[in-house]
Amino acid sequence: MKRMMRVTIVTIAALAVTALGLPAAGAMPAKVDVCHVDEVGEYKLINVSERAVGRLLARGDSLPGDPVPGTPGFVFGEDCTAVAVPPSALCSTLDGYVVSTTSSAPSFRIAFTNNDLFAHEVVSVTVTNTDTIAQAFAITISNELYVTPATTFKSGATPLIAPGASETIELDNLNDPAGNSRFILRLEPATSTTVQNVTFSFACS
Repeated sequence: MKRMMRVTIVTIAALAVTALGLPAAGAMPAKVDVCHVDEVGEYKLINVSERAVGRLLARGDSLPGDPVPGTPGFVFGEDCTAVAVPPSALCSTLDGYVVSTTSSAPSFRIAFTNNDLFAHEVVSVTVTNTDTIAQAFAITISNELYVTPATTFKSGATPLIAPGASETIELDNLNDPAGNSRFILRLEPATSTTVQNVTFSFACS
């Protein structure tokens, strides 16, 4: 009788562990591929316990598919070699785009209304002041067409640009954090209420 009671108690304890979702005794953590950077900056594929991934990423390692640090347009392949990412449709649309305006109030805007995302690309905006007075410009990217109130998730500004001079702003991480790339790129003068006598040239890579 005592033996039967002992077996019953052990069975109930085992069921309780299962109900709580605790791992069974002896279960091994999953293995994860990591691109491990060594002391000379080279990346090697290693396979580690999932428990170690957070610590390795915190020290500068990456995962396959992540952007290669310092190398725009490349991600880590499955073997941790750098793989070029094809240009996105948005980048192809912007690259080489030039627009001049003599009067645009209150700001000059470029709207993207497709579902494409940037592919770890950097957009350079060169602002050339062709006016007779010095001007400065603020460049913001927001989702104002689709969200009320609008959310600005990337911005930059030029210093005061002398007549006939140019300044370049580089913008990266351009995808809307909410995953929606349908955004407005707005160029607004910081010293007046009208964009006038200015040329904007875009490069994307």
